[in-house]
Amino acid sequence: MDRWLIDDCMIDLMSNTVANYKKVIERYIKPKLGSYRLKSLTREILQSFILDMYDLGFSYNSLVSLKGVLTKSMNYAEDHHYINYPPAVRLKIPKNKERKLEEIIEKNGTSECGNGFWYFTSPKYKSYRVVEISDELANILT
Repeated sequence: MDRWLIDDCMIDLMSNTVANYKKVIERYIKPKLGSYRLKSLTREILQSFILDMYDLGFSYNSLVSLKGVLTKSMNYAEDHHYINYPPAVRLKIPKNKERKLEEIIEKNGTSECGNGFWYFTSPKYKSYRVVEISDELANILT
C-alpha cells in the first residue's frame, strides 16, 4: 500500500486525497490486515474486515472509503504482478441494516478511548457521530 501511494496516487491525486488514503491505511487497514502477506489476503478476509468496521459503528461513507482504498490498492498490486488476482472484488458494504444510536453507544460509549478522532465539521451526508470522552470530561461538562 505504501508503494501504491507513492507510485500511483501521488502522480495524479490531490494531496488531501493522498493524505486521507494514508490515514485510512495507517489507522485502520495496517493494524487489522498488516500482519497478512499480500498473497494470502482473500476476499473473505477483506469482507470480514469491512463487516468488523461496520460493527464498530463506522458510517456507510467511511466504509465506502475503506473499500475504495482496498480495491484500488489491490488492483495496483495485480497490475504490477504482486498478486495474481485482486481479492477486493465484489466486497459488500452493509447498508440495508438500520443501526440505532443506542446500539452504537452501547458498543462505543465507554470511557476508554480507542482510535477516536475529532471532527470539526458537520457530516457531509445524513449521518451522526459518536464521540468518545472520558468519565472525567463528562463530569466536567455536566
